[in-house]
Amino acid sequence: MSRTLKTIVAAAVLSFSASTGLAQGGLNFDVQDENATREVPIPPIARKAEEKPPALWNFTAFFVILAAVFGANMIPSKRGHQD
Repeated sequence: MSRTLKTIVAAAVLSFSASTGLAQGGLNFDVQDENATREVPIPPIARKAEEKPPALWNFTAFFVILAAVFGANMIPSKRGHQD
């Protein structure tokens, strides 16, 4: 591989990795005015004390998924005695 091709490949890899790294939002290059108003985050909605999780639905879904997995594993493979 020639030196020019190696340089081009290295520049392409570097620019690709830098663009994906900057897209994560870890670095903020935006200049903000010190006197600008900042948005206050909205607090999460409090859950009602009398509201209970649907335990019956959760257990039913769990057992249906478990039965489907178990049933799929019980299907015999079509391998003969010569495999």
